[in-house]
Amino acid sequence: MKIFISQGYSYDPNKAYDLARVYARKVASEGHIPISPVLLFHLVYDNSSQYQQVIYNCFALIKDCDAIWVFDGEGESQGVCTEIAYAEIYGKPVKIMNNCPLSGQYKGGANE
Repeated sequence: MKIFISQGYSYDPNKAYDLARVYARKVASEGHIPISPVLLFHLVYDNSSQYQQVIYNCFALIKDCDAIWVFDGEGESQGVCTEIAYAEIYGKPVKIMNNCPLSGQYKGGANE
């Protein structure tokens, strides 16, 4: 399955990039294809001035993925909330991962 990796970014872009590598490895280790907008766009867009373009790109990626896994252990993120809402509209399973403050909660039918 193609898994969209949702995580906070703006709080510390460099730390988010390092964490995205960890999250992508986790997804890959479970036999899935990791799709991480942080890894794709970190050096491409200026998040402060091109935020809308990044979100639109995330929407396109979510539509092509089978599920979304939320790794957001750094607190609330507007982008993460937007990605979750978009995924739910399109019926994509949303799985909250274990480092997230919402650990253990599942939405959209994703189960382990």
